[in-house]
Parts: sequence; C-alpha cells; structure tokens
Amino acid sequence: MKNVAVIFAGGTGTRMGVKDVPKQFLEVGGKPIIIYTLEYFQNHPEIDEIYVVCIEPWIDYLKFQLEKYGMSKVVSVVPGGKTGQDSIYIGLKEGVDEDSKYEVLEKTINENGRTEYKRVGIIRPKAGKIWDNRFMATDDGSENSDLQYTTFEKVSGSDFVPGMLIREIR
Repeated sequence: MKNVAVIFAGGTGTRMGVKDVPKQFLEVGGKPIIIYTLEYFQNHPEIDEIYVVCIEPWIDYLKFQLEKYGMSKVVSVVPGGKTGQDSIYIGLKEGVDEDSKYEVLEKTINENGRTEYKRVGIIRPKAGKIWDNRFMATDDGSENSDLQYTTFEKVSGSDFVPGMLIREIR
C-alpha cells in the first residue's frame, strides 16, 4: 500500500490582503510557507509520495523551490481549478489509472469503543472512464477530458453505500 499526501496550494491570499504573492509563497524565516508544510510530509516515514495542487501561474516557482529544498517525495504538481472545490477534486484524482485498485472500508466501533475500519470490498477505475483532469485537457480534445468524474467498478465485496472510505492498494 502507498500513502500519498495531497497538498492544496491554490489560494491567492485574498482574505489576508496579500496582493503580489500568494500566501503559501510568502517567506517566513527565509523560506516559503509551503516548504514548511512539504518538509513535514517529506520527512514523515509513512508518506511515500506527495502531490501538490498549485495556483497555475506559480507552478514554475514552486518547482524551483522543490528542487532547492530537496523535496524528492513530490512526484506531481498540477494546476488547480477555478474554485477551491475544483482544486480539491483535481488533486484527489491525480495518480489514478487503469491499474489502480482501492479497498472499500466500513467504519465500525469495536467492543472497546475504538474506531476501526474493516475492508468490505475492492474497486478499480473502469477502463475508458477515468477523468482526464490535466490543465487545458478539454481544450486540446484529450480522450476522457469531457468526463466529470471517474467511474469505478466492483472487483469484490458486498454492496457499498455512499460515504464509505476508499484507500489505494498495490
């Protein structure tokens, strides 16, 4: 199983009154704020990869900073959407392909009152139904860019209900 951190760095700092530099790129102690966040996940032993959803005009600057600070676990930087919700949607889809598999988890409370997650099945993306979330994919007419979501099919398990958690497995 692979653990992936998805970092959303698509804000512009409007509520902070920042005009020239998005808040995630403001420097504190000589380093952009986003780097402090990424260092936490870079150094976390249980995180295998990091995806960053970034405000599009700042992607090159972010990539420069990733190189400068040795953020080797960052494997993908993608442009955000028009809204925060769009950016979250884009980030959560990143890395999905036809070989991806996910376990479906049901949340339960054990006899000691602790929360546990029990696998109740496995799903995978349906071939030809994986949403292409790349920036400008719709404009260049890429296959599946017209989809609004990725469709999954059941590999095993019982009936699933909305709200169940999924976790990628390898």
